[in-house]
This record gives sequence, C-alpha cells and structure tokens, in this order.
Amino acid sequence: GGCPAAEVCVCVVIVNAGARSGREVAQAYLEFPDALEGSEPRLQLRGFKKTAVLPPGGQEEVCFPLSARDLSVYSPGAGGIFQLQDRARLHVGSSSADLRHSIDLPILSVARSAAGKRLPSAGPPPEDEERSEASKKGRHGD
Repeated sequence: GGCPAAEVCVCVVIVNAGARSGREVAQAYLEFPDALEGSEPRLQLRGFKKTAVLPPGGQEEVCFPLSARDLSVYSPGAGGIFQLQDRARLHVGSSSADLRHSIDLPILSVARSAAGKRLPSAGPPPEDEERSEASKKGRHGD
C-alpha cells in the first residue's frame, strides 16, 4: 500500500462482509467547496482501484495518491492556470452515485506539513459483489 511520491495519500480498507467471495472497485472523487459555482464539476474522479477477490470477511487496503494538480482547479481568472485549493472533500464509493465514506482534506496545511505522508486509514462500509449489484439497483438495506 501507500503512495510515496504523492502530495497527499488517502488509504481505505475494503472489507467483504458478504457470504460469498467478491471484488470491489473503489473510486475516489474530490469535491472542491470553495471553487467558483459552475467552474468545476461537483465531483471529480481522481482514481480507482480494483481489489483482489476477497473471501467472506477478507479485507484489502487501497490507497489513492493525490498530486498537487489533483488538488487544484482550473482558474480562467488567474490566466488559465491551475490553483491549489485551500480545502477539498474526498469521497470513496463504488460509484459517484454510491459514495460511502467522506473525509475533509485541509489541503494547504496537509500538503505543506505532510507531503507524501499517509493520512489515517478510514474504511467505507463493507462491500461485496452481491451487495454491489443490489446497491446499483437501489435495493440495499442501509
């Protein structure tokens, strides 16, 4: 695990809480609350990782490396360059419509004081193929 060359590294633990073996594709999205309205899509895919086949109860850590550019938004008012944002919210889930964990990233303080260091691990709710299919159809019991 880990991401040694990243400005920020966020790791999550995927757990198969189902009765059958399965895989998950964890997707990481960034949201920039301070970006100008309409200047950026609300959610921006910044990475995805496919787990190995996990047996029931199995788990795997997946890490998402984020570069300075990943943590920036396009700013036409600043001459069309990318501006590092003060903060962002990272969401992890099986799709943009099924986000299961979120964390606020104080980017400037993190990037300056902990560049390349891992943030504390946080795990989204358990996932397996059977539940994933049900959640895509909006029929999970959460």
